[in-house]
Parts: sequence; C-alpha cells; structure tokens
Amino acid sequence: MGSQTYKVAIIGTGFGAKVHAPSFIEHERFEVVGIAGRSEEKTARIAEDLEIEQWTTNWKDLLKMDVDVVSVSTPPYLHHKMGKKVLQAKKHLLLEKPTASNAIQAKELARLAEENSLVGMICHEFRFLPHFNFVRELIQAGKIGTVREFHAQEFFGFWADERLPAKGWLFDSMYDGGMLGALGSHVIDRTRYLISDEFKEIFGRPLKTIPTRTTSDGAFKEMTTDDGFQLIGSTIRGINVSIIASTTLHSPPPSRYVIGGSQGTIMIEGSTVFFSDGKETMKQLEIPEKFNLDIKLAEKDRRIPPFLKLLDRLAISLENKKSLSPNLQDAWYNQIVLDSVKTSYNLNSGLNTDPAFH
Repeated sequence: MGSQTYKVAIIGTGFGAKVHAPSFIEHERFEVVGIAGRSEEKTARIAEDLEIEQWTTNWKDLLKMDVDVVSVSTPPYLHHKMGKKVLQAKKHLLLEKPTASNAIQAKELARLAEENSLVGMICHEFRFLPHFNFVRELIQAGKIGTVREFHAQEFFGFWADERLPAKGWLFDSMYDGGMLGALGSHVIDRTRYLISDEFKEIFGRPLKTIPTRTTSDGAFKEMTTDDGFQLIGSTIRGINVSIIASTTLHSPPPSRYVIGGSQGTIMIEGSTVFFSDGKETMKQLEIPEKFNLDIKLAEKDRRIPPFLKLLDRLAISLENKKSLSPNLQDAWYNQIVLDSVKTSYNLNSGLNTDPAFH
C-alpha cells in the first residue's frame, strides 16, 4: 500500500463518532481534520475528545475545507442530498448505508462519482468479517461446485421488548428508518458478495412483528417502520435465494447462512464455518489466519476492525483513482433489491376474498 495521507471530514456525530472517526484516526493513510454535527455542545466535545481540529454545526462548511474525502454518517433520508453535494464539490465520498431513499437517487450518486472521476464507496464493512471472506474464497475455488441455492437467517433481539421506547430515526419512516434498510442492506450486500451474482427476480415483504411500541411518556405508538423482512428470489445464474431477518427474538439463536452447490454445502453458524462434500456429514473448518482482523480496537467498538478493512480499500481506491467494491455501483444494486422488496409487498399484500377469484 502507498504512503500518501488523505485528509478526511466526517458528517455525523452518532455512528460517525463511534466508528468512522476512530477508524480513520487509527488508519495510517488518513487524517481527520473536520467533523460536523447538529448539536454544538456534542460536536465540540467529540472534536475535543478525538483531537479533531475543526468542527461545525453546518455540514456544508466541510465542503469548503481542504479535504480529500468526506464521510457521510447520517440518517438515510439525508444520504442523497449530502452525497450529491459532496460529489458536486469534487470531494471523494464514503457513504453510510442504506444508500438513499430509492434506487433512482442511488443511481444518481453512482453516476455523479463516475462523471467527475471521483471515488465513491459505501459502508458495507461487514462483508470483510473473516468467516464471510473465507466462505467467498471457498465458493470461488469451486469447493461446492456450481452454487444452486443460498439461504440466510439473521436473528437479533435488540428490538424484542415491545416496551422499548420508539425514539430516533430508526423507528420513523419519515427518516427512512426500519430494519430492511439498516440491516437488510448489509444482508443483501453480503449475499451478492458471497455468490458473485445479481438478483433477477424478487418477492418479499417488510415485517412488523411488533406493530406498536411505547413512547417516552408511556403511551402506545403505531410503528411506521419494519422490524425485519423476508425475501425469496433468484439470480441471473439461476441461484435460488431465501432470506429472513428478525430483530424481535428473545435470546436469538446464531445467524445462519447455508449455501448449496452441485458438489457440496457450506454453512455459517454465527462466525463458525462448516462444510460437507455430500459424502460426509458437516464438519467444522478452521478459518485461515490470513482472514483475521486487527482487533485491538474491537473492545471500543466491534464494528471498527472490519471498518478498517474497508478503509484499506478506500485508500487503494484513492491511490488508483478507481472505486473498489463496495462502491456506489454496489450501493445502487443493493438499493434496487431493497426497493423491490417494498414494491413486491405493495403489489401482492392482502388476501383476495372474492369467491369468484377462488
């Protein structure tokens, strides 16, 4: 890897302060020189704690600074607006997921980056977790032959308690909240990443397992966002895909991925990889050390180690003036799938009770 250092400005003092800023500060190829947030008190405190020289409550101020990259870590409804302004200011862009409010907006960002010869990347850092990279290598090496089916089950419990106060952008559709975007964008990205194929056909629906939650004053509030989703579909090469994601399970079991091929099956349970060649039962595989992450900052936030891998690719992209994956083209494809799940549900939801139909 080269030696040039790139100057970075960060928009957002939530995830931006917890993961983006510490990761950029830790990485030898980047220097954080500015940060923007809505709260003057909070932004000033974060800038002082992280030793960031300049801070502002007007994110547009960052676009006037001498920076190479602007990292956008804000609620999704702001992604298109901010990302567009960043690219129009001729700054390279690192954008949080989900990409935008819809695929049209996502495509515009990808087009702007390409037309202006700018690097544009999306924050799908979890594809760099050791077990996913190991399984991708096994699949590409033909370990299970031709991939025929892919099944993913993502289980979490952080929204299991219906008394959990419904506050923040994640619980509000006006801000593009909900788990289809927040969690689903990651699952869809790693599906495409693992099987190296694109979706062709999609049926799906967002889930509202807990339709009402309490507010801060104890009243009940109808939820406007999903807390999980289901998807079935197929890819261009004919791989059958099924995905279910839930955030409402008490004591959730480990997430599970099962990839079946013409010569064997791979299963990921949690972060453990299993394999069968079709002749023997599943056996655990040891993940090679080359896939290990630098975990010295994992205690601070477990999301930082894979994020550092993403920054490795961002640095190479800037050096070569070409956006490596996950880039804004990936972001557009992922957004198409998210939109398709919603469209499928809107077109097919409900039962037809007309006797003539049956």
